[in-house]
Amino acid sequence: MKKICTVIVPLKDNHQRTINLLNYSIFDDFQYIFADGSLGNENQKLFDDVKAYNIQYFRFACDDSIEKFYKKMFESAQLVETKYVLNVDQGDFILRDGVLQACNLMEVNNKLSSAAGPSFFARFILGYMTRPYLSNQTIEISDKTLQEALQVVKNNYTYIWYVVHKTEVFLEIWEDILKYKFPHPFMEYYPLIKSLSKGKHGFVDFPLMIRIVYGPSSWTKHSPDFMADVKGNTADQLLHNFAKICQDENGINKDYVYQSFLENYNKIVFPLENSANYGLEKIGLKKLVLISTKIRLSRHSLRVIAHFSKLIFPANSSDRFFSMLTWRKVSSQIGRLTRISSN
Repeated sequence: MKKICTVIVPLKDNHQRTINLLNYSIFDDFQYIFADGSLGNENQKLFDDVKAYNIQYFRFACDDSIEKFYKKMFESAQLVETKYVLNVDQGDFILRDGVLQACNLMEVNNKLSSAAGPSFFARFILGYMTRPYLSNQTIEISDKTLQEALQVVKNNYTYIWYVVHKTEVFLEIWEDILKYKFPHPFMEYYPLIKSLSKGKHGFVDFPLMIRIVYGPSSWTKHSPDFMADVKGNTADQLLHNFAKICQDENGINKDYVYQSFLENYNKIVFPLENSANYGLEKIGLKKLVLISTKIRLSRHSLRVIAHFSKLIFPANSSDRFFSMLTWRKVSSQIGRLTRISSN
């Protein structure tokens, strides 16, 4: 039976996450492309024993730069033979009915370039998943033109990333991201611009996926060029440059793009005294990523350390609780090692 949708899963080490996905998120309805940019061979060994007819595994160069990651995603998109495509992180779980409903909605409405249902976050701690809670929702930008959607984004930031796309639109998204080598956060902004320049976004009531937040020891480390290189007064110019590219590629007024993303952009690239931006207001996301890459600590570990060093504040009570649990475990291990070394 011909498949309606391909699920692209980019891999980078963390093979235990891949095992979870293979065990709980493979459905006969979909084709799967696993795009492996790992440093080690653990993921590749998993697929030596996978014989499912709807699973394809491809080994790419190690994702040690955003350009290599973007190239992997673009080349993976070129391999898709189905009408629709969805990308999902290797530790996340797609929900079959939600994906099928999104595809079916696009089948009956050819003016849609993408569709999605509610997505959820859950934490994965000590082998257990916490109760899922609603994450980024796209209902507010559904059935809107690009300009109308950008007005929504200006007031309530929303992104199109983990959604079902028409394959040709998905391919164009990654072609442009690779062409311009957008760093974060521009690479997160751009799919909304490109997708809604090609059609509207549809929304269904069926949950699409559960996105998993893992503990610090298994957090994927980003390359040093992951974040935009913000220095002094260059931050504003970088956003203007991005807006100009959006205008040139997609015909949307650059000033409208600039104003729509400005508030979210400032939260990410500028250290703020008070912000709910995952507790990065004083240390800054770019600095955190660079530190974690240099000393091989996960970003979440640095969040925890920074929080308990009075540098940053957790976004909400659940983050505070999780950080305390993690810190107690880390502190206990540090104390144990100190006692051993002093004997």
